[in-house]
Amino acid sequence: MVIGWQAPAGEKERAGVLSAPVSELIPLMDRAIAAAFAAGREILDVYARPIDVELKEDRSPLTEADKRAHAAIERELRSTSIPVLSEEGKEIPVEERQTWLQYWLVDPLDGTKEFIKRNGEFTVNIALMHPTPALPGGEGGMPPTPTLPGGEGGMHPTPAFPGGEGGMHPTPALPG
Repeated sequence: MVIGWQAPAGEKERAGVLSAPVSELIPLMDRAIAAAFAAGREILDVYARPIDVELKEDRSPLTEADKRAHAAIERELRSTSIPVLSEEGKEIPVEERQTWLQYWLVDPLDGTKEFIKRNGEFTVNIALMHPTPALPGGEGGMPPTPTLPGGEGGMHPTPAFPGGEGGMHPTPALPG
């Protein structure tokens, strides 16, 4: 999640929304981070034992970890009063979704096939979606590691597991 963006003078009307100040976005980022870690704990609990796989209607795999991660994220984000649109959630009619000014877009376990293969290449994805093109970022947390990549903007959160130290740090350049 981008933790702050303010439309340049004269651009607010064109953007169609007054962007939230950083002070309002930080609590949302905190909730997203807490949700990602809660989901990660649920996922790793399932990862440590035999994995049962069901097939969804579209024939894609679904595991207990997908369901538990979804439930954990919904629980953590409920206090924000922002709707959650999740790959593992109930189908929400388009007419209802079109009334949302913002929403959480969630894939509780992105990489279920990789999770089943136990190769560690899966993530928890949580993004705060805004009607403003300047807020495209999301938070993703790879459950096997206690760090989260940040959105755009040059800074990223590095929370630690309980008892550790986290904070905002410059986003390093990606190799390549």
